[in-house]
Amino acid sequence: MPSIRNVAIRSITLQAREEIQPPVGIPPRPNRDIGFATVFLRVENPKQEDATLIVKSVEIRNVSDGARQDFSQPAQAINLRPLENSELAFHLTNKTGYSGQDRVKAVVTYEVGEQLLVIESDPVEVNIYGIKSSK
Repeated sequence: MPSIRNVAIRSITLQAREEIQPPVGIPPRPNRDIGFATVFLRVENPKQEDATLIVKSVEIRNVSDGARQDFSQPAQAINLRPLENSELAFHLTNKTGYSGQDRVKAVVTYEVGEQLLVIESDPVEVNIYGIKSSK
């Protein structure tokens, strides 16, 4: 974990859900999103000058085997003002849902200056809404 004096992601929280059936009142579509993940990051710049934190990747992984779920997020630069504290939310979706019956965690790789850092969320259960139909 980075020192308290450095620009950093201080905490990370994951919410994961899978919606097998469309919401009530919405007609079924064959190519709709089924898997949803929201990753909340609390970032801090304790310095007296502007700073940039680059989120290189946001991944959702199975806890038991580290297998990567089918979500993607492009790299994103976060510009922080002096002494700024912010919370950011990354909303990830996919069309396949979650693979496996495992708990999942978010893994964020980010860069501050020349330093590459990784932070992980606590594991969470995937909230599943609807019943899978047999194929």
